[in-house]
Amino acid sequence: SYAANETEYLIFIIKRGVKFCFFIMFIISFPAILEADFLMNLWLVDVPAHTVSFVRLVLIYSTVEVMSIVPAMGQTATGDIKYFQIATSAVLLMNFVLSAIFLKLGSEPEIVYVISILVSVCILVVRLLFVRHSLKISIRDFFRTVYVRLLFVVVSSVVIPVTLYYVMDGGWLGFLVVSTACVICTAISVLFIGCDQEERRYILSFAPKTLSKIRGK
Repeated sequence: SYAANETEYLIFIIKRGVKFCFFIMFIISFPAILEADFLMNLWLVDVPAHTVSFVRLVLIYSTVEVMSIVPAMGQTATGDIKYFQIATSAVLLMNFVLSAIFLKLGSEPEIVYVISILVSVCILVVRLLFVRHSLKISIRDFFRTVYVRLLFVVVSSVVIPVTLYYVMDGGWLGFLVVSTACVICTAISVLFIGCDQEERRYILSFAPKTLSKIRGK
């Protein structure tokens, strides 16, 4: 799209790509984040210390990181990547420096993943700044139409599942109820809060076709 001078279309792809990548990652990771304790006890006989926290933080990190992958691909499409790579690599190196400092000060091992999440957010900002320069994109509009919507999706999705997580006694019944609530609440929030009218129409038309293909197999 960039090579064909279709900058507006490339920006459209970046926006939609960020949203859809986040939706897919969030709908998968959200149940696992809540039920990490149950899943680890199901998988491992003796769950090592910090394992549940590590799993949750890694999933949160992956969900945050996926939001910056598409802007990075958009910048790569312009071919102007020298200073882009230098800047992102410099920020990424802070991960090791800060982790070493905090561990030396006696912090819990979870701090490594917390720093990774914060660094990932910083890298997202750096990538967006480069994309703004290369594609002349409005950062304010990008945040309003993409990231603010994603924030509303997260906030509206977590209330019922988190409440059920603390109300249910756990076990298989709790796992199934909470996981189902996560998927349903997230799907509803994605459709009616995260998506605009065109994206909603696309999802609603795409889903039946996918289901019919699966049933046909």
